[in-house]
This record gives sequence, C-alpha cells and structure tokens, in this order.
Amino acid sequence: MAFAPLNEDSFSEDQVAVAVRDGGFSGGHVGIGFFGKDGQPKVLHLAWHHRRRIDFIPEDIDGDCWIAQVLPVPPSAGKQIVAYLRVTSAENMLIPYGLDILAARGSFGVDGKYRPSSDSDGLTCATFVTEVFRGAEVQLLEEDTWPLTAANVEWGKVVHKELAHNQADPLHIAAVANNIEKGLRIRPFEVAGASDMGPNFWPVSFQDSQQPADAVEAALSGCCGAGNVKPAQEPSGEI
Repeated sequence: MAFAPLNEDSFSEDQVAVAVRDGGFSGGHVGIGFFGKDGQPKVLHLAWHHRRRIDFIPEDIDGDCWIAQVLPVPPSAGKQIVAYLRVTSAENMLIPYGLDILAARGSFGVDGKYRPSSDSDGLTCATFVTEVFRGAEVQLLEEDTWPLTAANVEWGKVVHKELAHNQADPLHIAAVANNIEKGLRIRPFEVAGASDMGPNFWPVSFQDSQQPADAVEAALSGCCGAGNVKPAQEPSGEI
C-alpha cells in the first residue's frame, strides 16, 4: 500500500494510520489517525507549543491536504494501539515544543500519561508521534543514529525565535536555546517513511529512513501540490 489522501475511509476502527501534510516551514507535519470511542475518525497531533490537537475527519481537516497510510501491524496489535490512543488522547496535557530528541524518549507511560524526563525540553510533531507509539510499545526509530547537522542547528534557531515571538515561558525558551547546538532533528517525513517499512525493519536507522522519507514527501507533493502549505506566520509544529 502507499500513502494516499486522508479521508474517513483511510483506516478502520481497529487500525491506526500515520498522516502527513505540508508545514509552514517546508518541513512537513505528522499525526496519527484513529477512531475514538465515539466512533469518529480523528487525527491526533502536536500542532505547536502547548497545542495538542484532535481533529475530526473530515470536518476539522477541511482545507488541509493530508495523506495517510495504515500502520502495518497485525490486527491484534492495531486494536491495542487504538485502545492506547483513546486513553492518551483523553488526557488533558500541555506538551511543550522542544528539540532534544534523545531526552524525549520515554515521554509517555504505558498508562498513556505524558511523563517526560527532567532533561526533556518537550516534543516536536514528529517526536510526539514516535513517543506516543513508543508508549504503545512500537519503536519506529533508532534515534541514536540521527546525525548532528548545520541545517538542524539553523532549524533549532527558528524554533527558538518562534517560541520567543509567541511569548513562551522564559525558562522553556532558555532550555530550548541550550539544545540548539546539539543539531538533532527527526523530520516528519522520516517518521512517516519509517512507519511504512513495517515491524521487520523497526527500529529504523537514520540512513535507512531517508529513501522512504523522500517517497512520502514525493507522495504528498503528488497528491497535494504546493498550494496547501501553511503560512509561516502561523507556526503549528511543522518547523
């Protein structure tokens, strides 16, 4: 199967899907599709600093071009992950937007609650997805293989600037500033590409994630074109 436009028929009640759309800073944006207890299909995602969202499909995503692919796990595992998502999505939690992908590991407990380590500065939309799946006992990525790059440092500076512009807590802004030079970033397309590889390949290394990530990005461009990019002045977790 391949990534295709997201709609109410993209996955069943016993399945979860990884959903991707364009982002305001050309980095993509990723979330998780699932059916809630109310029988409604939804997308769970971290939209930005302290903005975890649960968008109903199709009404809340109207005007946003998402593509999605069912997570390739056995039916029994799919049911368990759906149950976990229903629990964690019901939790009232404020999740900060942060850069440290290694300190973020283990952010969600088996009970679905957000309990970050004392060293964590928060999550991105991408690490939110990987950490929710990790809490559901699905490890998609081998984060230790992700490299430091100059491009990631520049991206971190943009995140820091946007947090300051949005008047986040000064202590949080300082914590993010301390992590900029680590130069680490997991891109939404890498999460989506790795998710499509399946359990036999998880956890996926940085090198092995790149070709699938490019394929997801190409699929998004093919389905949605360039007209669905969010304006940069409205940061929503896509940086």
